[in-house]
Amino acid sequence: MFTEIRKLLAEFRRQPGVAEAERTWVPPMRLDASDIVAASVLLSGLTKGRPEDVAFYVEAWREGVLNYRDLRKRGTPLTAEEKRALGVKGRAILTREFVETLNESGLSDPEMAAQMIAMPANHRASTAGDLHRAKQAGMEHEKFRFGQTAAGHCTYSKRMNGKVVKIDEAGPLPALDCKHPDQCGCRWQTHMV
Repeated sequence: MFTEIRKLLAEFRRQPGVAEAERTWVPPMRLDASDIVAASVLLSGLTKGRPEDVAFYVEAWREGVLNYRDLRKRGTPLTAEEKRALGVKGRAILTREFVETLNESGLSDPEMAAQMIAMPANHRASTAGDLHRAKQAGMEHEKFRFGQTAAGHCTYSKRMNGKVVKIDEAGPLPALDCKHPDQCGCRWQTHMV
């Protein structure tokens, strides 16, 4: 079987232009979604918004630990006394570095804040990456599909569901005005026109 594959590959490489294409091929550029993650963190309204706060989340995203569980483990664990002072249960997993990024709203429920920050940031970075790859593959249109959420559909998803737009008009999801971004299941689907 491998002999046959090698023969086919050799035959393919003898075709006009293939050798030149192999020599000049440049791998597709990978999207750096750091700005998208940073914007999502700021939009959450749960952090102090300082550059070092945003950097904490962007670094977590780059390390692959931007999720509500691992995010709360990044850094030095809070002591039982520090947890009591915050009014959180003693078994809660929280670190000083994570808690330090939160504003008053985020501190009212740090565990929920981790979810409210991480889920939309990841989803926005993921959909931006999907759109980037589709565009690099030569796709020109995307179709909006809303996801099922416990909170129901936001205004944007109701308005956009089933619509086909040019790929440059499609943006990361959840939409900036989504009322429940931590539950967003909306997505773009590549559409052939």
